[in-house]
Amino acid sequence: MFIYSATVSADLAARVEAEMADQELTAITTAEPTPYVHEVVTSCRESGRQVVIVSNNADRAVRAYLTRHGLDDRINLIAARTSSNPALLKPSPHLIEQAMAGLSAPATECLLIGDSATDMQAAALAGIPSIGYANKPGMHERLAQSGATATVSSLADLVLSLRARGAPGL
Repeated sequence: MFIYSATVSADLAARVEAEMADQELTAITTAEPTPYVHEVVTSCRESGRQVVIVSNNADRAVRAYLTRHGLDDRINLIAARTSSNPALLKPSPHLIEQAMAGLSAPATECLLIGDSATDMQAAALAGIPSIGYANKPGMHERLAQSGATATVSSLADLVLSLRARGAPGL
């Protein structure tokens, strides 16, 4: 609907985006964190890595979610929807490129972890590797076909890997 609304008029797209943002804010009241996400974020930080959220969701909803779940102080940057232009959302690499610019980080130092085909496509277009979080049956194949460099079934696998590898460059 959002994509279609932008083909009708910029005003309609802005109204649809505002309604979507309101609905996303409502949804965070019942949204639970993905298992092991706190541990992944903590392991990243402890190993000297920066953590960025790249989301097609509204920036204000992402920030509210992070605050609600005690993650806001562990995130270095948020690159999320702030526009009513759907062409800027994943699979476009725009938000990833925005995140890399915000950190002054070259693609060679970045990795995207995501759970959708559009996440994997955006990472490939941005020239960065990606790990697909295959949290449903059939997702390993779908994420791999969409360009995932690797896939995991549980974020616990990432925690172990981050702790074993330590800080980048070691």
